[in-house]
This record gives sequence, structure tokens and C-alpha cells, in this order.
Amino acid sequence: MTLLERLRAEVRTRFGYEWDPTPPVDDSAIERYRALPHGDAGWELLRAFARATHVVTAHIDAYANET
Repeated sequence: MTLLERLRAEVRTRFGYEWDPTPPVDDSAIERYRALPHGDAGWELLRAFARATHVVTAHIDAYANET
């Protein structure tokens, strides 16, 4: 018996839960966002640029604090 099998058996005895190895349906927020129709490509590019600028400036600020 492998460690994984022992862990599954322990979970089954303690919690009465049977582990299902099938992956869950991906209903994440990102997948729902991707499924929505987006009207303006320019607006999406602007949002992506704003996010990238925010990340880069935070990195520059952290680097400046180290020196």
C-alpha cells in the first residue's frame, strides 16, 4: 500500500469522503471572464497595459528600496 492509498483510506475513515480522481469542471472566474463577449479591443489593451505598468512600477519601487 502506497502513502497516497493510505492517505485516501484515512480520509475515507475520518470524514466519510470518497475521493474522486476526475478533474472538476473548470468554472473559475477567469474562464467566465474569457467566455464573455468583449466589445472594445482598445479598452482591453489599455487594461492590460495598466496592469503591466502597475507590476513593473511595483518592481522598480521594491528594487529602489533595496539599494
